[in-house]
Amino acid sequence: RKELLRAIDVRLSAVRQDLATAYANASASGFNPYTVSQLKHFAHQFRAHRLK
Repeated sequence: RKELLRAIDVRLSAVRQDLATAYANASASGFNPYTVSQLKHFAHQFRAHRLK
C-alpha cells in the first residue's frame, strides 16, 4: 500500500511539473485564458478533436 501511494505521489508530481511547463510555454507563446478559450471554440466548430 505504501508503495502504491508513493507511486501515485511521484506521478502526481510529474503531472504537476508537466502542467507548469505547458502553461509556461503557452504563456511565452502569447496565449492566455481568452485565446485558449477561442481556440477551443474553433476546434469544436470544426470538430478538430486533437485541439481540445
